[in-house]
Amino acid sequence: MNEMTALGSPIQLVETHGEPTVRDVDLGARLGMKRPTNIRRVIERNKAEIEAYGQLHSARAVVERDKRGGMEVTEYHLTEEQALCVCQLSRAPKAPDVRRMLIEVFTAYRRGHLVPDLDRSAVGGIVKGVVRKALTEALGEMLPTMIEQRLTADPKMVATLDFMPALQVAIDRQVPKKGRRRVVAKISAAVTAFSEINDYRIRRDWSGRKLFDRAAVRHWLSEGGWAPIKDLVDRMGGQATLRLVQPTRRKPS
Repeated sequence: MNEMTALGSPIQLVETHGEPTVRDVDLGARLGMKRPTNIRRVIERNKAEIEAYGQLHSARAVVERDKRGGMEVTEYHLTEEQALCVCQLSRAPKAPDVRRMLIEVFTAYRRGHLVPDLDRSAVGGIVKGVVRKALTEALGEMLPTMIEQRLTADPKMVATLDFMPALQVAIDRQVPKKGRRRVVAKISAAVTAFSEINDYRIRRDWSGRKLFDRAAVRHWLSEGGWAPIKDLVDRMGGQATLRLVQPTRRKPS
């Protein structure tokens, strides 16, 4: 069931079986009745006359009665002609103003000027969903362009999955944290020299840290580049390889 309000109008329309209607209690409230539900007495006393303008739509509704729980009642939904007829039959002082209001709101409906009534939480959810979708789509379109622009400006300042820092090499080779900074500096110097000799690219991340081509690191490792680094790590850990020195005979004096 869709509720609609004409811009600038205080009364709602409800689509009932595809037809615009007004709730009986909404009409009773606009007519100024102390109890808007009293409009139902007017409708039931004059049902035959009202139904001359078409079938009278009704629905079951539950009304809360404080601690006594809910009570089921019959709620009437009136078409434009039926609502105008009820206004006349009600003899309410505000009936002329309400009739004008009804004509305006039904005319707005036919012209497509009505807007759905949404509560704030629904509006908030819709807005968040629209904004999230718009941002996701915008970033999806903008990110490749931004990266391309950054690459064009300075190809060395962009990090990709194909490049890695010396620290990652040390971590992959299980270098202990204690003294790791010194080892990382040695790795960086060694791989830098190797990359320059073998024409591998070196990039930098946003902090200025060097990033080495993973292919260069693999090549450096396969060429035995890790051996002197490992020797340094072993010495730091007290596990350096001991080289045996052959004793020499002393010449007799």
